[in-house]
Amino acid sequence: MKIVETIFKAVPTLAVSAGGAIFAVELFSALSAGAGEPFPDELIAEGAAIFYELGCAGCHFPAQPIEGNTAPRLENLDERYAEDDIVALLDAPPGPMPRFDLDEADKRALAAFLLTTF
Repeated sequence: MKIVETIFKAVPTLAVSAGGAIFAVELFSALSAGAGEPFPDELIAEGAAIFYELGCAGCHFPAQPIEGNTAPRLENLDERYAEDDIVALLDAPPGPMPRFDLDEADKRALAAFLLTTF
């Protein structure tokens, strides 16, 4: 994953490259669930790139309904989960979610993105 460029307007936005596509991601310093410490914008951006590169939105936010799709919409995650909860879920995801080969740093980046975005 490669951070392409940072664009600052009314809301800081970061363009990230994932799988050959470029996505704009709003950045903000959000609080880590339960820890009270902000996630760095760079970590959130890395997590966004991972989210889009792995195609997570394809099941969690499909453009068209997918027959048999049981993936939950990602909403209010910071009210229900802490960073460690999401990392644990990525280690042993509920079926039919695939287990992705992510290292600890990537899991934490993805958790930071999920907790600050959904």
